[in-house]
Amino acid sequence: MCRINRLRYFLYNLSAVILWLVPFSILMETGAEDAAIMFFSFGYLLYLIWSVLISIRRANDVGLSGWYSLLVLFIPFASLYFLFKEGDAGENKYGKPPL
Repeated sequence: MCRINRLRYFLYNLSAVILWLVPFSILMETGAEDAAIMFFSFGYLLYLIWSVLISIRRANDVGLSGWYSLLVLFIPFASLYFLFKEGDAGENKYGKPPL
């Protein structure tokens, strides 16, 4: 069990989006549209998996079960809840507060 704070949650999401969209943009600019579309599709699938994995840690930080992280897949603004909700100040059943 591990918890991450709001800043790490934001930075993990931001870095994943950058690592996904920058190569896609480069492929589109070079004229490799077919490769870009395949990369975009595969990258989006990886991003969804990554998003759920870090949302589990963030849900644990706010005292929720990791199952709530699946809301990120079905409710677009669920990520905003995890981004702005302050985590538990002290230790909770998921561990000590993140540094």
